[in-house]
Amino acid sequence: MKKLMIATAVLCAAVGANALESANVVGYSQTDYRKKYTLVVPEFDKVGETGLDIQTIKPVNVDMEDYGEGDINIQTFTDSATMSQTFCWYDSEVSETGESGWHDVTGEELAVKTFTKGEGFMLYMPVAGGALNVSGEVSLDEVTIPCRRKYTLMGNIRPVAVSIQDIVPVDVDMEDYGEGDINIQTFTDSATMSETFCWYDSEVSETGESGWHDVTGEVLATKTFAPAEGFMLYMPTTGGSLKYKAVTL
Repeated sequence: MKKLMIATAVLCAAVGANALESANVVGYSQTDYRKKYTLVVPEFDKVGETGLDIQTIKPVNVDMEDYGEGDINIQTFTDSATMSQTFCWYDSEVSETGESGWHDVTGEELAVKTFTKGEGFMLYMPVAGGALNVSGEVSLDEVTIPCRRKYTLMGNIRPVAVSIQDIVPVDVDMEDYGEGDINIQTFTDSATMSETFCWYDSEVSETGESGWHDVTGEVLATKTFAPAEGFMLYMPTTGGSLKYKAVTL
């Protein structure tokens, strides 16, 4: 279940004599997650900045007395889709720092990590119904996010559900690469691959449309990503980006 509280509907920035209005909102969300593994992307940035401090992401609705400290953890991944970093949640009563928050796996050091806009992670939750509380500023405008070559954990950065067809790869000349080389993968709660969606241009897709398809290019994908739902993107070249179409609440 997703809870979204919006504190401010529109943020304005004054530039010289002109007032520029951006469709940004400030608030918080609380999302319940399944037991075991889930791909997650923070939909919020720190207010006035791009990116989000890991310590702004707080697990709730889990009684840590019933589970081992550090059992709630976050993993990041390299461009080869192998694990890069692990951050574990420790309460103040057991952490070596005396603070509740995300730590290294030993609980001896508080984590220093900022998620860039659109950067996701894999969450491990030891029980169903545990949730993450995240606060900050979220954009409703069209957004383009650069992607590294090969694998990047990304997702739906919006506070509302979004069709996969509203997330579009740009800045890639598909004539230089095989159709379907740009793809999105979703994962099960056991961290194994669930679905694969491939981008096909209209000239080669069996549907005659540009968009995300099944791996054959014969059927347009109908996948909808929930707010903060993550996926693994494969981009065959540097310089490619994902464009997220504007949304409304």
